[in-house]
Amino acid sequence: IIQYGGTHAVLVPIIIVHTIRVMRQPLYIISKPKHIVYDSYMAVLAAIPISIIIRFTFPDMQAMPNITSVIAFIFAITAVPLSEELFFRGIVFLYGGYKYGYAVSWFFASFIFASIHLPQTPLEFAAYFACSSILCFTAYTFSLYTSICAHVLSNGILFFI
Repeated sequence: IIQYGGTHAVLVPIIIVHTIRVMRQPLYIISKPKHIVYDSYMAVLAAIPISIIIRFTFPDMQAMPNITSVIAFIFAITAVPLSEELFFRGIVFLYGGYKYGYAVSWFFASFIFASIHLPQTPLEFAAYFACSSILCFTAYTFSLYTSICAHVLSNGILFFI
C-alpha cells in the first residue's frame, strides 16, 4: 500500500497543517476557486495535456485490475493530488512566489516535483517538469482548486486509458 501512494495518505494531514501554518489561512480559503464553473472547466482543459504527456512518455503503463490497482486508484485521485498540490503548488510555488518571485518558485517547484517522481531518463524528467509547469500555471492563473482538480482528473484519466 505504501508504494502505491499510501505515503501520500500519511502525509496529507501533516501537509494540510503545515500549509495552513505557512500560508496563515484556513484550507478552504487557500484552495477556494475564484469561479467554480470556470475553474472546473479549466481543470479539465489542463488535465488533458497532462494525461497526453504522461501517456506518451510511459506508453507501457497500465493498471492491472486487482485489489492493488483499486487501492492505487483511490490514492491517485485523493491523497496524491491533494498532498502534492498543497505542497508543490501551494507552499513552494504560490507562497514561495509571493516571497521570492514566481519564476524562481515555478522552476524550483517543477524541478523538485520531477525529481521526486524518480525519472529514469531525461524524457521522463522533462515530462514531469512539463506537467508540473501546467499545474503551476493553473494554480497561478486560476486557483489552487483548479490545479488540484486537474491533478485528480489527469490521474483518473491515466488509470482508464
